[in-house]
Amino acid sequence: GRMSRKRQKDILNQIKEHTTLPRQKVRIGRTPIIENAWKVFECVRSQRHRVEPVLEVEYYNESGSGLGPTLEFYALVAQAFKDSTSPRLFLEPPNGLLFPQAYHVDFQKVAPTLLAKPKKDTRANGPAGSAFASRSGLLRAGRAHNSSEWTAPERDERHPLERTFESKLYKHFKLLGMLVAKSLTDQRLMDLRLHPVFWRLVLSDAAREVDVKRQRPGGGGHFPILCPFTDEPNKDEEEDEKKGMEARVTLSYEADIMQVSPSFYNQLQKMKEMKAQGFDLEQLCVIFTVPGPEPLYELRDGGRDMVVTRDTLDEYLQLVGRAMLYSGIALQVHAFREGFELFLPLEALLSFQPVELATQLIAGGDAADNQYWTLDHLKTYIKPAHGYQRDSAPFRYLLEVLSELSPKERRLFCQFATGAPALPLEGFGALKPLLTVVVKETPSPQSPDRNLPSVMTCTNYLKLPRFTSKDVMRERLLVAINEGQGSFLLS
Repeated sequence: GRMSRKRQKDILNQIKEHTTLPRQKVRIGRTPIIENAWKVFECVRSQRHRVEPVLEVEYYNESGSGLGPTLEFYALVAQAFKDSTSPRLFLEPPNGLLFPQAYHVDFQKVAPTLLAKPKKDTRANGPAGSAFASRSGLLRAGRAHNSSEWTAPERDERHPLERTFESKLYKHFKLLGMLVAKSLTDQRLMDLRLHPVFWRLVLSDAAREVDVKRQRPGGGGHFPILCPFTDEPNKDEEEDEKKGMEARVTLSYEADIMQVSPSFYNQLQKMKEMKAQGFDLEQLCVIFTVPGPEPLYELRDGGRDMVVTRDTLDEYLQLVGRAMLYSGIALQVHAFREGFELFLPLEALLSFQPVELATQLIAGGDAADNQYWTLDHLKTYIKPAHGYQRDSAPFRYLLEVLSELSPKERRLFCQFATGAPALPLEGFGALKPLLTVVVKETPSPQSPDRNLPSVMTCTNYLKLPRFTSKDVMRERLLVAINEGQGSFLLS
């Protein structure tokens, strides 16, 4: 059944017990952020540590360090994944939930260097992994492993196939898996809500894995093809049984398409209605391809020149469903798994429902969740200090303004104040340390109303001028959270 909030909190608190882990600092440029993130994780995996260190990120030409820049690193990479157009990684997200765009790919064009794995199982490495897995009772004892046996490929081992579309797609999703796992072990929020259907495919044994051996000159590998049904019915089955199975398969596909792409699902239903009413479908000019960008995914040979008709609609529905939900995303799902398990075993997530992984555990609280933006919650978990008391007018103005922010403004405030665009699952009460509001002195004779709030994200300090009214507080705070993004100039 669904895991209780208390159980979630207990597991997360177990992870937090490893706060004495060593820290590994890396310094990067802000652009290109995805390529720089890949280099960061190559560095992390190539270092030999007795236990897996907590990652801390700093930026070139910026003096900020600690939690804030690190949280922003995860936020920046997450946004880059969502914005990526070369390749486009996800469908247009329903309710912000991301599901991979399907592509017809040649598995043999994935560079062998991207498939490099540790010599032995490094999953659940050190206390980070054991805190998430073993102490939660989710894994057998003894799964922790010394990371010193990991060998990263050197620069001169880069393979020419790394320039192919398939390698680029694989690399993006392997990096995504590493980021998600590392964010969990390090207790960092990552503003990326992967669709529950995607998590179901990543985790579920119901998706039958067929190992397809792909031999290459100088290297090999295998990929699981995700498909809960056989590609071809048994030839000995009766014709009516074949049709019944195909109908069930199509209904299963359509149910998932309704979740991952409601707009496309509505188009399919409209086509079925038109067929039932006797209309010709040729006028719609729908061709045998998966909707999406180049490279065009043809469902049949010559599919881009083949229009769907009343006679071929059922075949189209089955083929497009299989492509969108299984065969067209097999590479992405496999790459995500491979990246994730470099830091954490997927078994550690089996106690969570896919919807919990999609909406809570990784991305934190929803900005539309009002329970963490009530005056009572804010008064309880935001502390005044160093010049402010709970009855100080500017402090009261702040809490009132925060309680009235829109979901979009809440995300901006969280990004400004903490480095992450979302709150942890328990709201402001889960920030460590708690958000503290202190006086920001204004040089005389300047008016404090001309000043702006500033932050120290490493300690969750909000420096607030002594604004003279609630209206001024709102105006100055909105300016700060909209314009004060994208750099850490003071530590």
